[in-house]
Amino acid sequence: MAELAASRLRAALALLQPRRFFLETWRTLDEQARAERAQHDGHELQPLVVLVTACVSLTLIQYLGSAFVFADLCDYLADQRHSVFFTDLRKGPHYVLWQLGYWASLRVLGYLVIPALVARHVLRERLREHGLCIAGLREAGPLVALLISGALLLVWAFSQLPAFQAYYPFYREAGRSYFDLGLWELCYVAQFFALEFFFRGFLVLGCRRSLGSHAAFVSLLPYCMIHFGKPWPETLGAIGAGLVFATLAQRTRSIASGFVIHAVIAVAMDLASLARLGQLPSVLFS
Repeated sequence: MAELAASRLRAALALLQPRRFFLETWRTLDEQARAERAQHDGHELQPLVVLVTACVSLTLIQYLGSAFVFADLCDYLADQRHSVFFTDLRKGPHYVLWQLGYWASLRVLGYLVIPALVARHVLRERLREHGLCIAGLREAGPLVALLISGALLLVWAFSQLPAFQAYYPFYREAGRSYFDLGLWELCYVAQFFALEFFFRGFLVLGCRRSLGSHAAFVSLLPYCMIHFGKPWPETLGAIGAGLVFATLAQRTRSIASGFVIHAVIAVAMDLASLARLGQLPSVLFS
């Protein structure tokens, strides 16, 4: 058993060698894309549909996906319709959690629902072709575990920074109770699943045949931009992480590995910040 574990670790470390992980993967992808394009007659409409849909989704999220939009909506419904529900909601102890639930829901709509509908009913493709499967997760398991381990060490190191503690968790009352923390993390992880489908599934795998390995770089630009406003080390780190996640999705034809890594790290960042601040929950409900 120990020898098997050591063998898998050596294989994962070898796979992390940049030439093998990036260059060899990209070269193979380009060869496959050229072969598929040679069998495809006519103008390639897939990247047009994918990229225009991405623009629409990103615009929707930018202008309607803010927690402040939810606040304005609640205020309007409470004032104009004299709704007791919305009046009580905006005065209640979980109002901010409702706001963030709306924030996460709009991202699930823009990053997952709309692209999935377009992929299925406009492009006439299975969602599996856009990475919605667990293929390759077992093969990539040792590599995923290695990446998570390294990332967790960095998270704990950066969590001592005041800028980190001021930003995480987004839901500042997450430490009030296990209910608050659990419901918030559920919303948080759900929007990360949608994000992975959008950036590494719909954008990367959706443009794979037309752009080959360059599809990873197309997805990298908006992925970096959605991190603007976060602590600058995280934004810079998103460039490297986005390239790793996109390449991993291309290798495995699945978003599963990237989602697992992203979700674990995201939750760890919240927990590390709460731990550093001494605000981990101690009661079930509050």
